[in-house]
Amino acid sequence: MIPRLVAWLTLALGLMAGHARAETQTDLVRAAERAERALRFREALGAWREAASAEPGTRLGARARARAEYLAARQEGDFAPLVALEQMRRRPQGEVRAPLVEAFTEEVEAMPRGRVRVEARGVVAEAWLRSLKEPRRAVTAFEAWIAEPGIESGEEKLAVLGLAQARAELGEYSASFELLREAGLDRLIVASRLRVASVRGWATPLAIAAIAGFIAAGLWLGGRRLLRRATWTRAFAPARLAVGAWALGVPLALAWLHRYETWRGLSLALPLMAALLAGASVFGAALGAAAPPRRYGLGLSVLGVAAQVGAFYLGLDSRDGLVPLALALRLV
Repeated sequence: MIPRLVAWLTLALGLMAGHARAETQTDLVRAAERAERALRFREALGAWREAASAEPGTRLGARARARAEYLAARQEGDFAPLVALEQMRRRPQGEVRAPLVEAFTEEVEAMPRGRVRVEARGVVAEAWLRSLKEPRRAVTAFEAWIAEPGIESGEEKLAVLGLAQARAELGEYSASFELLREAGLDRLIVASRLRVASVRGWATPLAIAAIAGFIAAGLWLGGRRLLRRATWTRAFAPARLAVGAWALGVPLALAWLHRYETWRGLSLALPLMAALLAGASVFGAALGAAAPPRRYGLGLSVLGVAAQVGAFYLGLDSRDGLVPLALALRLV
């Protein structure tokens, strides 16, 4: 009887001790979290270490150990640089202004080398690019981040991507893509976006000119015949409608081969193309009634094809659908 009672008492005491340790660890974790929120990182480091040693095998113990390692790797300058970095990170988006980023950049320059300065370089670069929309200053900041001693591989890739985006926003598409190629990042979709963006400067005006030229030529050649009821009747005859539907089936088939983004792009491209096809049918019916020289009809047809391509391009580009289509066709 007595041995059994001793066994029960031992078990009960063990459970009570384990519960007490668990409560102690929970209290230590809460204390560490409060200290971190208050930017008292030395105090937080001590609490995390105590929590990790209280119950090493628990989930809380593993988390406490990870947080302790994180803070221990960032305690240069007696945690003063980390305090400055966290204050910057916690700023609301609306408070991030150029003078604030400039002042923080000066603090970063004075920081000792280490993890905090590396991460602070990234915060500065992202602020110039994302929050303040100043790509020229972002280029300088990203270059400083890449050159920072101790930068890790993943951070360097993020820095190169940011630098490439900043250069692209300055119109330096070739330099931007070359950065990605040298870093082995030219297979990413962002590289395809840069290639598409690099042709936008001349492709968009050309597409608009083709559409405008087709409409102007059709109106000039059609003249008053465009106002006749017979012209419109011939233009929308069942045979012509069938040809138009077949022509619109080509971009639909291309979208079917790929993904949602291309369908989204076609939400504008298809109406534009349908309107141009309707115009082409009306112009053709008006020209047919006048029996003009063949070169006029041939020229209008060429312009019509160019206008269709232009409408397809403009529609997809406005909905960011060129990249997925180009990827689907292995063009970029």
